[in-house]
Amino acid sequence: MTFELTYYNYTSSHPNQLGNDLQSLKADLSTHILDFATLGITDGERCHKDTHRFIGDLVRRMGSEINFDNMVRDLWDERERMPGLTTRTIICVEQSGLRFKENADWHGLTGDGFCAVVLQPYKNPYKNIVWHEVAHLFGAEDHYNCTNKTERAPQCTAGEEEECIMQYDPGTKQCLFCSGALQEIRSGMSKMPRSPHDLLSFQL
Repeated sequence: MTFELTYYNYTSSHPNQLGNDLQSLKADLSTHILDFATLGITDGERCHKDTHRFIGDLVRRMGSEINFDNMVRDLWDERERMPGLTTRTIICVEQSGLRFKENADWHGLTGDGFCAVVLQPYKNPYKNIVWHEVAHLFGAEDHYNCTNKTERAPQCTAGEEEECIMQYDPGTKQCLFCSGALQEIRSGMSKMPRSPHDLLSFQL
């Protein structure tokens, strides 16, 4: 069984960082849970040039006020025409002058088989942020209390919350998946379609 993940990189500070981070994630998941499956990672710019240009146009039109809901809707509408959108897709954007709530340096969203990470110009390694959003695509839940984001949620393994990557704002800490998150990913992947194209009718 193979699960495909396609990434589209629109960052300029460290252009190879996203691909390296995802390969590192692949190795980490292979160590912990991928004894029953393999994870394929595709560079969308190389393999799906039309889709890469289409997403780039969306990003440019949104400017400094990127609306994730609109982006996901537009991507969903184009899923049959754009072959690079038939798999789980991550989009990483770097923009200056972004306005986020709580003065954050980044923002992420996952939904409908797509996840997006948008960052202020590169300040710190953002592997943890990328991994957090990608993990949602494979079944992991947020491990923080939505009403008080500094509190651990029940599904986060007690004693492991300080390093759990599914906590709110994993930042630059050396983060790992807690035991609960690994189990969520294993369970989520076991329920996923065998063919990437079946994802079009599958909702996490």
